[in-house]
Amino acid sequence: MIDQKTPLFPPDLFSIEERRHGVVILHILGVVYMFVALAIVCDEFFVPSLDVIIEKLDIADDVAGATFMAAGGSAPELFTSVIGVFVSFDDVGIGTIVGSAVFNILFVIGIDNYIYWYEALVLFGFYLSYVTFMKWNRPMEKLVKRVLHHNRVTRVRSTDQLMPAMRFH
Repeated sequence: MIDQKTPLFPPDLFSIEERRHGVVILHILGVVYMFVALAIVCDEFFVPSLDVIIEKLDIADDVAGATFMAAGGSAPELFTSVIGVFVSFDDVGIGTIVGSAVFNILFVIGIDNYIYWYEALVLFGFYLSYVTFMKWNRPMEKLVKRVLHHNRVTRVRSTDQLMPAMRFH
């Protein structure tokens, strides 16, 4: 059992007051540095390695995209989910993967050279709609369940317990 008083992650180096006075810029620079490092690793090592594997195994480009590229592209979400669920005991697993897929479909495709700016804007609008829906996900789920279960017929057993009616399709 994990003690609730001990934090799962190390404390921040800076106090809240220091962060409010501009030290948060160091955090932002760290994030930018990590994104640049990730881009360099992918461009210099990951993609060339996949090209060699695809060439040696004589795999078609569409099959490689659906397997190796998809697995490589999903690896960060997988590790984020594993850390979120098993280390910090947070409920980010499915949301991380689904959110990443929605972002990739709507944003990455939206910046392709063959798509006009207004089409990209529509895709970005869909992404914002998705994020907004996820913000209100639980109340929407309760509303839908209430509407679906509103007209459900119940039957009484001989034990006088109410049971939901069985529906056969």
